[in-house]
Amino acid sequence: MSQRTGTKLLTADETATVRALLGLPLPREVAVPEADVAEPAAPAQATKDNRHAWKQAHPTQGERDAFAAELRAALTAAIAAKEDSIHRKENARVIDLGSLLPAAAAAKEVVDEYFAEWIGNALLPADLAAIRRNFTFTVDGDSPTIVSMVDAVTRRRLGRMAEPANMVDYLMSTEVVRALAAKHSFHYQNGTLDEKAFYQKSVVEPFVAEHGEALIRYEAHEMSMSDPNTARIFITPWVLDWAADESEVKSAAVAAKKWDTFVLLIHEYIHVLQHPLLPTATKRSVVVREGFCEYLAVKVTRHVGAFSAGKIQDLNLRITGQDHHWPSHTWLPNYSPTADYAPFVERVTETIRTVGENAIYAAFFQGHTELLGTAVNHAGKRYPMPPVTALPGGTRRLPFPVTSGRRGYDWISRGTGIPAAKFAALNIDADLDQADDFVPDGMDLQITVPGFRAHRILRVADDVGETWEQIARQNGTTVDELMRINNPDDNIPSVNDLQLEWVLVRDI
Repeated sequence: MSQRTGTKLLTADETATVRALLGLPLPREVAVPEADVAEPAAPAQATKDNRHAWKQAHPTQGERDAFAAELRAALTAAIAAKEDSIHRKENARVIDLGSLLPAAAAAKEVVDEYFAEWIGNALLPADLAAIRRNFTFTVDGDSPTIVSMVDAVTRRRLGRMAEPANMVDYLMSTEVVRALAAKHSFHYQNGTLDEKAFYQKSVVEPFVAEHGEALIRYEAHEMSMSDPNTARIFITPWVLDWAADESEVKSAAVAAKKWDTFVLLIHEYIHVLQHPLLPTATKRSVVVREGFCEYLAVKVTRHVGAFSAGKIQDLNLRITGQDHHWPSHTWLPNYSPTADYAPFVERVTETIRTVGENAIYAAFFQGHTELLGTAVNHAGKRYPMPPVTALPGGTRRLPFPVTSGRRGYDWISRGTGIPAAKFAALNIDADLDQADDFVPDGMDLQITVPGFRAHRILRVADDVGETWEQIARQNGTTVDELMRINNPDDNIPSVNDLQLEWVLVRDI
């Protein structure tokens, strides 16, 4: 099976579309020049790549102050909307986290099984690979992997205390506040330096000063979170409607909590499996972080919903410890994104129409974010991928493969089986002489190679890169075929010397 079926490198128009949908940062070189900002104000609905639209539409300090006040009011309303829920949880009974371990273990098992091929073929730093390989859910000891959001002592010891400024970022992503920001063409995340300074000074700092305690309270009672670097998850222990005279085993509310935790931990454990290159390549876009994760969690949860009745019965007994409170028979197979994340999932779904579903899997689990138009360069910094050219008929040009060693281009004809004359004719408008020189990232020279795609060899450290075996499995091929295509003259450099360069694979 090729994990790249349906994926492609993006054209300029596709890159702009995906960037807007996923909230990715605008490449510096295509931003509107500062000289243009002094032009008459443009409409708020300026082109999706015009990150100066906010400044153009709010040229005076008074207009910006008014907008800041409107944003802070919307943030206040977002907190107030959860007040009843928070109050109920503050007065609800709390379940021991140890009682949720069977649900946690079951969630890990179904996620690991569902995404096994993607996880197994991912390049990871050795220390992170070891953490994930040895991961189990535990609530005991000095290094628990499940922690209560209200356990301030443990959170402080683990360095994960509440950060009100981060909560403001989260609230900015909620539907009403996000819609207000979009109406004003304001990019609180991944915007211009002016937007970032305005957001920090006029929104975050005054809002935290006035609502700091409310933000901490909101996080403790309404949020769960994960730390992919330590494989640690923080959840809420509240059980609503658990009567004081009702035992854990007899309570329908407790059974529902355990099933809710199973589904919640599908989402949170998927966070743990996020590739370490993803946050850098996407500049920690909340749409990517939560939208991708919830999209994948819905997939797994509906998969569980398709289990046989007997398998669901066994799972229910394992999760709840009893056999008389079952989840609704329609809940799991028809599971929908949570209300908070549904707008993000809509954006991800729309993105898939451009990039293909496998691009989401490849980016999230394996770090192949070049399929989204963004990547990480040799310096470990975000690198906006230059777009590829789409030719009439749908063929796409490819970045020139494997320039290390200045191998020229004649080998491509021999490796692909495309006759030299035909290859030359297909690339008559390309300066193939460039292939005798080093071409950074291979994107300066793009060529036409029908029936093939380009694979970017990842690296996660100076000496840790993808192996030929990983590349072969990701692309549904073999190492022997990779060598036949890319090394017909037996002079290709070591794969360790090819990190962040391109090789050819058959497009299957």
